[in-house]
Amino acid sequence: MKNKRIIVSFDDFYLHTSNKDSRLSRINDFRENIFAVKLGPTSFDAYDILHITNFPILYDHQKLADTPETIEKIVRKMSCKLQENKDGIIMLGYVGSKSIETFINKCKEKNLNSYIVVKMSHEKSDEFLKEDAAEKICEVSLNLGANGIICPVWDFELIKKCRQMIDERKTTTTLATLNSTDLKIARLITVGLRDPETAKKAVDCGADYIITGTYFFNSSKEDLEKLLSL
Repeated sequence: MKNKRIIVSFDDFYLHTSNKDSRLSRINDFRENIFAVKLGPTSFDAYDILHITNFPILYDHQKLADTPETIEKIVRKMSCKLQENKDGIIMLGYVGSKSIETFINKCKEKNLNSYIVVKMSHEKSDEFLKEDAAEKICEVSLNLGANGIICPVWDFELIKKCRQMIDERKTTTTLATLNSTDLKIARLITVGLRDPETAKKAVDCGADYIITGTYFFNSSKEDLEKLLSL
């Protein structure tokens, strides 16, 4: 059985409609290495197309950096489309513990997986946040029963800290999308991949999965196989 470490980001599905068929073809070509597919607000119309591949869907709704009331409404709305005990939703964690708690509890109620971004992957994403903000977001999220923690693939120290917190807690809220045969602990996911060497370091530091979009679709088969061999 091949190692399924890859989560394919399909966020820009309709920004590249001319490449739609080739992208779907690449996903099918490497399906044995893919764990899930991530969709964003601009690509959620692709949900029905991608679900025929039978991958779990991680819905990355950036609007979920919001008030608890708004978060609750969005999760309730999205639960009508997402599959229970398989799909999940991603939330930005910097909006505070109350919003995180509301999000995780609502996902539990709807039998959806909850994934918390503790730090974005783009340059200066944490410029106005306190130095230990990511670690605190991770700690709060795990204590509340999050199914996954997401952090930058290049931030190796943060990956190690999140891995340690996950292992210390042995979170027992993992749903089927995280593989029922696995140990029931929250998963550590990284984002912002640019090359296989960085991905390998992230995995060595404790990452369970690697989110990749541009690299996955634009790399040569040879380069992609280096990533898939992790």
